[in-house]
Amino acid sequence: MVRGLIALLVAGMSVLAAQPAAAVTRQPVADVTVLPAAHLTDGGAAITARLLVRCRPVDGVQWEGFVNVAQGEVFAWAGLPLVCDGRRHVVHVVLPVSAPPGTAEFTRGTAEVSAVIMDENTLVEYANDARTVKVFARCHGTS
Repeated sequence: MVRGLIALLVAGMSVLAAQPAAAVTRQPVADVTVLPAAHLTDGGAAITARLLVRCRPVDGVQWEGFVNVAQGEVFAWAGLPLVCDGRRHVVHVVLPVSAPPGTAEFTRGTAEVSAVIMDENTLVEYANDARTVKVFARCHGTS
């Protein structure tokens, strides 16, 4: 009787293990992608970064997101606007220089942009991304 039960359990586990990974893979509850281009705003007093974000409503999770940009010694950070409806959204985030006005500015070239989506209550990170972006005087291909 015990052998028969063990054999049945092993057979059942084999069937579960044989399922393709796609059958058990779930869509992530959040993701963020830093898009490859940014543009100067207010003559370099800020950079506008573009990101592709998605989060789903999850009981007990209070979503929040942040974006950081650095270009040499000049840096900035800002909150990431989130609409947690399970759909992807392209967001434009204006990041003002983190320095007294007139003492530092962003320039054309490249910058490092990073973003994170997390639970405000537990500080658990659900998604993050970072990349070097091309910084233009104006953003190409957007309104």
